[in-house]
Amino acid sequence: MKSEFEFVFRSQNDQGDYTMISKKIAREALSTIAVLTTATALGVATSTSAKADSNSTPDNSTVISQPNTGADQSQQTGLIRPAANALQQQKAVVGDAQASQITAQGNFATAQAAVTTANQNLANAQANVNRLQNQIDYYANAKAMPTFTFTAEQTAATQRFINDAAPIIRSGNFDLNSIYRLSSFGAWQAAMTTHQGLNWHDANGDDQQIILDLDHLTPEQVNTLSKLTAAILNQVRQQLGIAGTVGTAVATVGMGSVAQEVATLYGERTDTAAHHYIYALKKAAFDHGLTNQYATAADMVTRGSNSLGESLLTDGSVSYTNRMTMAQAKNAIAKAVNDMLFSDSGSAMGHALSLLGVYSILPDAQGRTVDYVGTSISFNNINFNTDRPYLAPNIYPSHLVHFMQYTAWEIGSHGSAIERAKQAQSGLTQALDEYDDIADPAALEKALDDIAVAKGKYYQAQAAQANAQKAFAAAQAALQTATSNYQAERAKLSQLQLSQGTSLTDAQKYGDQVEIAPTVLTAGQSAGTPQIANDYMSLANNQAAQILAALVTEPDAKIPAGTTASWADADQLAIDTQRAGNYAENVLISFPDGSTTTLQAALTVLPTALTLTDSNQAAVHQAAAQGTPENGMATPQTATFAANHQYAMAETAASTPSATVARTSTAAAAAVQESAGVNPVVSHTVAGQTQLPQAGDQQAAGMGALGLLAAMFTGLMGLKKRRD
Repeated sequence: MKSEFEFVFRSQNDQGDYTMISKKIAREALSTIAVLTTATALGVATSTSAKADSNSTPDNSTVISQPNTGADQSQQTGLIRPAANALQQQKAVVGDAQASQITAQGNFATAQAAVTTANQNLANAQANVNRLQNQIDYYANAKAMPTFTFTAEQTAATQRFINDAAPIIRSGNFDLNSIYRLSSFGAWQAAMTTHQGLNWHDANGDDQQIILDLDHLTPEQVNTLSKLTAAILNQVRQQLGIAGTVGTAVATVGMGSVAQEVATLYGERTDTAAHHYIYALKKAAFDHGLTNQYATAADMVTRGSNSLGESLLTDGSVSYTNRMTMAQAKNAIAKAVNDMLFSDSGSAMGHALSLLGVYSILPDAQGRTVDYVGTSISFNNINFNTDRPYLAPNIYPSHLVHFMQYTAWEIGSHGSAIERAKQAQSGLTQALDEYDDIADPAALEKALDDIAVAKGKYYQAQAAQANAQKAFAAAQAALQTATSNYQAERAKLSQLQLSQGTSLTDAQKYGDQVEIAPTVLTAGQSAGTPQIANDYMSLANNQAAQILAALVTEPDAKIPAGTTASWADADQLAIDTQRAGNYAENVLISFPDGSTTTLQAALTVLPTALTLTDSNQAAVHQAAAQGTPENGMATPQTATFAANHQYAMAETAASTPSATVARTSTAAAAAVQESAGVNPVVSHTVAGQTQLPQAGDQQAAGMGALGLLAAMFTGLMGLKKRRD
């Protein structure tokens, strides 16, 4: 019966000779020694029958494996390897799925970061738009007008006085003396003499560019001045806390027309007298339906007071002309209001009473408490010593600010048909739009331009944020899919492992597949680190190593990268490496997942080398002759080896004629070491020449080598054990 497997290899000395070695026999031989040699290393001439058997092997064959005729092992191999392949394939699928999941996680993180950035960019763009909108609101609402401030005493005194005067005014039957007699009037007058500085100048760039001809003001220019005046008066009334009692100042088209007519007549005067020009006031009132009395030459006089609705401020300067900018005109109006509020005691507070709307407390027939306002400015030369005729004239070019005010009840009291027609025709109560001249139109324009750009960036950020959200949703879905796929493939792998009885640790998965290469060293040498044979896929360039790999390494056996081997018992190893012999050393295998297993590996310790001399050479041949039977077959006990025409022998073989198995095994190990490319332990030379073996010695040596080969193969195979 043929053996389980047969390995055939060619001798280096005779290309026609082949030696048949049974794997079964070899495995039994490994139990004795873990060293391999080849017929090539021995250089032994095989028998005639061996030649006959080898003729059937092609010349180009190095190793031939023939399958076992037994069906059990082939069936078992056919079942295990497909299952192992399926397991490896599923592991690869799981690895791919995991890689896809990791990629999806990276994409998800990137998309999430992009969303965060897009949200922040959108928030920044929105904040910028809001900031600019606040600027626009500020500049749009920051009117080109002053803000008046009052002390707490002034505010309280004003409120007490108004509260006391209101019943008198509402009675409809009053005169100024009844108001002047109020104690609160004196306190109010005293409080208002504390002058509040007004540090305001119109900075509106447009106003600074508009030039007014005071002799020919346009209705539009007059309306602007009238609206500014009404806005200032209402602000003052609000700040003093009397707006709910007194009337509201309303700029109208008709009152602007009244003010302009008055200013024109003031400018046409040829005299330089100061104060109110009665002719101008009476004529303008008659023309607008505010009186039914004509203005006559007798009215061409000036007086310190009037009952025709004018509050007048004259401001002289040698630099004044009949030209001024709109900004200067607005500054003049603000100064006039300030002077009439805080420097009016010389006029018995008459201007302040009008500006604060005290007379408008009395409602008209419709219940309206309104005073209608118009403002204009004129230019003329005024003698500031008009009230002091005993002094020389003090004439200055002057700007005269004309505040014209009529309450609703005053207008309503002139109810003749002619008067009403004039009132309607002139638009006496036709309110103008509120004053909206902004303080800084250039800043407003810039803010409007900036917000247009900012809104464009906001829309871009909004689109980018929407795209980022879409990409994030896609990445999230992809991650969910990749995670589901990974989990599903892991579940399949777990099921496959369970179906094969495979646990999840690397030690349990791959422990049986790990192979440790035999270690051969000379006594006293360091053993180094045990080598995992699975990691070395390229075999040594000698036939002995190929045979060993075929016997002890399973095909396609792979273990995880990162698996390491180390001696488990360093103390025992240190002892064994000092003595010649064959040992089974424990090796700790550590896997990447942290699991471990313990295997046994073959360790061959060779004795210290001894060079043969003429004195012991005879003993060696004698031992060989005594151990050779008559049939010429060498026994394992006396085998010597010829490799490349050199003898390799243990030192104990020279000292005794009956070498033991251990001794011949040691010699065989030396031969294996030589066949593997290591220098022979002992070299046998006579008179400097190489001694060739005799024919009988070659045959005996060949048979002895075969016996030793079987013994050492059995020793190696017996060491494939695992300790958990």
